[in-house]
Amino acid sequence: MLTTTATRPADAASRQTSPAVSYADWTRWDERTAARVAGAASVLLALTTAGLAAVRLGSGAAAAVGAAVALPAVVGGALLCRGGRRAAGVPLLGLGGSLLALAAWLGLQAVEIRLVAGGAALGGTVALLGWRTDRFRAAVVAAGAVVAGAVLWAGALAVVEAATAGAVLGVVSVLVLGVVPRLALASTGLTRWNVRRPDAATVRRHEVDTALAVTHRELAPVSIVAAASATAGGWLAVDGAAGWGFGCALLVALLLVSRCRAYPLTVEVLALLAGALLLAVRVVAVWSAGTAVGPLVALGVLCLLPLVPLAAPPSEQVRRRARQTMNVAESTAVVLLLPVALGACGLYDRFVDSF
Repeated sequence: MLTTTATRPADAASRQTSPAVSYADWTRWDERTAARVAGAASVLLALTTAGLAAVRLGSGAAAAVGAAVALPAVVGGALLCRGGRRAAGVPLLGLGGSLLALAAWLGLQAVEIRLVAGGAALGGTVALLGWRTDRFRAAVVAAGAVVAGAVLWAGALAVVEAATAGAVLGVVSVLVLGVVPRLALASTGLTRWNVRRPDAATVRRHEVDTALAVTHRELAPVSIVAAASATAGGWLAVDGAAGWGFGCALLVALLLVSRCRAYPLTVEVLALLAGALLLAVRVVAVWSAGTAVGPLVALGVLCLLPLVPLAAPPSEQVRRRARQTMNVAESTAVVLLLPVALGACGLYDRFVDSF
């Protein structure tokens, strides 16, 4: 009895203090956090210095200096990572890759060549970083996503004007965001779970969440690149045919919000929500050029809308109806996106003018 009663307060105390310990692990300033902050600060300062050099010395001189600094930084970062000093090697690799991409952007003239060169520089740096940090598979996926996005945008801008390229690639990027969760589900093997477990054993939710999270960590760069591409496409589509460009941007924003429900990682959700918010602000900003009252009201409603479920938490029935409504809205947006994108490209105006 004494042993039992003595262990109960200890168990209770451990249960009460374990959340605090976990919270302290996430918020404590330690050497690892300091190394990350120092690396990020060095990269930001280097990019700022390169930007100021471009303003003061000119784009050509800044590109030459940036390339001269970037190449030794990449080599030095790779050597440091190989020697086990990743705390200094990873930021140095990031610094070199960022400067190399910026030098390619400043030193070249055509936007298409800039995109390809910058994407190749960033993709190569990411692949080298993964090779030196034993995360080569995820790095190859990230590098492939960056290079593919840059090549697609360069090809589209070389063929058509910016608004048309934005509408087309906005549609393609949103479709990619719909495929990635299904690809992650298939990669985890959950679609073949009944075949792998013929004994019909119970599958815990924790196992499913863990498997999806691990797969999404490798596919997160694809989601982020697709979200950035969709945001850029919607941003440029606003300048398309009157009315159609606004509709295309709003539909892309709606699909970004609705499809973030299929992504389990915070970085993926933040990328999609940030893109939707930027597109909404873009539409309101362009809309405000003609009137002063409507955009302010819309922006005020947009500011208060995220706070409504926090101030008054909805019931489970309301949540279920909201999910059903969002599913219907997503399906409707997918059906309408292609015709609206064709209108943003000016296809309907050309068709009318031909008669």
